[in-house]
Amino acid sequence: MIKRLLIVLVTLFTTTIYSQNDTIKTLDEVTITASRFKLEAASAKTIQMDSVKNYFAQETPYFFSKTPSIVAQSDNGTPFGYSYFTLRGMGQNRINYTLNGVPLNDGEDLAVYTSNYTDLLNSLRSVQIIRGAGVSANGSSSYVGLVNMDLTSPFDNKTIEVSSMLGSFNSSRNSVKFTTGVTKRGFGATFRVSETYTDGFRDFSSGRSTSFSTSLGYRNEVTSIRFNVIFGKTKNGQAWLPVPEGSPATTNVLATAFGIKPQYDDFTSGIYQLQVAGKFSEQTIFNLSTYFTHVDGNYDMPAFSLNYPDNTNNLKLNSANWGAYYNVKHTSNGFTIEPGFTINSYARKHTGTTDGVFQYDNLGEKFDATAFTKTSYKLGLDWIVEGDYQFRSTSFTYKDLEDFGNKVFEHNFHNYSFGISYRRSDIFKPYISFGKSSREPSRTNLFFDILPDGTRISTDNPTNISQISNTKPETVRDLEVGTKIISKKLNGSFNGYYMYFNNEIISIGQLNSMGIALGTNADKSYRLGVEGDLTLKLKKLEVGSSFNFSKNKVWLNDTKSEPVLTPNFTSNLFTNYKLGKVEIGANYKYVAQSFLDNDNNFTCPEYHLVDASIGYKFKSKLSFNLVVNNLLNKNWTTGGNLGHDYDSSWLPTSTYRQFYYTAGTNVYATLNYKF
Repeated sequence: MIKRLLIVLVTLFTTTIYSQNDTIKTLDEVTITASRFKLEAASAKTIQMDSVKNYFAQETPYFFSKTPSIVAQSDNGTPFGYSYFTLRGMGQNRINYTLNGVPLNDGEDLAVYTSNYTDLLNSLRSVQIIRGAGVSANGSSSYVGLVNMDLTSPFDNKTIEVSSMLGSFNSSRNSVKFTTGVTKRGFGATFRVSETYTDGFRDFSSGRSTSFSTSLGYRNEVTSIRFNVIFGKTKNGQAWLPVPEGSPATTNVLATAFGIKPQYDDFTSGIYQLQVAGKFSEQTIFNLSTYFTHVDGNYDMPAFSLNYPDNTNNLKLNSANWGAYYNVKHTSNGFTIEPGFTINSYARKHTGTTDGVFQYDNLGEKFDATAFTKTSYKLGLDWIVEGDYQFRSTSFTYKDLEDFGNKVFEHNFHNYSFGISYRRSDIFKPYISFGKSSREPSRTNLFFDILPDGTRISTDNPTNISQISNTKPETVRDLEVGTKIISKKLNGSFNGYYMYFNNEIISIGQLNSMGIALGTNADKSYRLGVEGDLTLKLKKLEVGSSFNFSKNKVWLNDTKSEPVLTPNFTSNLFTNYKLGKVEIGANYKYVAQSFLDNDNNFTCPEYHLVDASIGYKFKSKLSFNLVVNNLLNKNWTTGGNLGHDYDSSWLPTSTYRQFYYTAGTNVYATLNYKF
């Protein structure tokens, strides 16, 4: 593996050339170049956080849910706490998530928990969502897309901002952040501290979280140095099992299945990054970063034992990830090349107890390394050709199997994308691109137990070779054709895609002990769709829409069906009207029905959702914003799975639907003072 990486790296770096024509604008552009590459031929959405009107500390999935092809879901039925989203019907663990280039997907399950850092969006300058496969990034493969988040710069102007929110279910958020501005010697800093709380909509699903972030920086004419820290502490009532159909929408099975016994977690998380960027010349810049992340904590859950109904299991998780990335970006005569590499070393220890009595422990270790290069070339004034190639090598080692010791899973992937875009029109910017991306199975899909009826369930502590599945890596080939629309009044994009999969790991409608969906390889599958967003801005009025219309099929055991929890139509319609210092807005969201199982026998119903907001800006730089979610007061469901009743021998006696219900009308009022 190392030899192959060295060959690729030498090839990449010997292609870097120097000239004196095109220039790089600012060092602030340098500091985000490793996490963001301007793709003309891509279906993408970039959100500048200083333009956001209705942020009240909602988690990232709900913040993203008004963009094309995204559907959000939460455990506790509010926009806070453990929350997730799907993109084109596929979950977060198929999406590459980075923060200033630091990977947020955990090394084993590839899952993302931004709720570990409550109010994270309040520390961001911008968010970029790219839909489609093949774009190089640090961490897990960009299988379905990627989310790039960039922290507020310590070199921004001096500001102080105080914010306080109160809302439904005793929800609250208090935060203070300030930026020092840049001193004469080039030093700057930004700080934020936040605390959030909610009782949650579902029973015993309260959550209290605190987080802190800072970015300390120094820059001169040719170099920028930043040290970023994000720290979070959370304690949440566990509510990751859905509600059986017919039960009250607030039911929390984890807390009530064996008597009233609330289950909680307690986690501490941290991200520490040193980032150095600079210029070799006006045409050539570099970015070097090293980082360390950790997550330490535990959570309770019922033993789910008919014989021992009062027992409580506890799973303790301690993970650490060290990594680094380096890239160079050179621009000359319309040609841009950006070679680089990334490395990550991850380890997580699992310790299981029952009522405080030790049961097991095991360790998962993962190492991955990538070498990549990205290029673009301007053909005359009208055409831009782009390419992106990544070699990724990954090795996961599961330790302490009783019958044979360690088990190693190794994979090498060649991921790429290329495209061409046309720029003659002042308004329409059409493009076409093709990409390929492969991804290894997560730990969740590698280990299993078998119930007496033959049903596979996930296990956190496999002890012999028979509990290791033959789940294969999955590969997608993705064709994208679309256009961006850029004008003074009308902005947006339209995009068509065809994603063809080999060995796609599809959901089987069941969850593991951490609430992560279990999967298996499909014989074949595809997703074909059209998506887009469009915003019309007039003098006082803004109207817009985002949508996804798709046809999706999977073949499993020679049976064709629609994939689980993949609606074939989603849309948002929104409007904002500004009248003096008052701004009124509304959003209508529709999500079509989907299926809870691969046989397509059980449906998850469609839903209609209307939200509204009103904001007011005072002369004293004080602003007030009121957000009303679910104006029609309906207990809508964002997803679910199938539940089963079992007899004393653990054989199923019945099957029923289970749903994640979301709260009826809920209101959040925010006061914000910025000076």
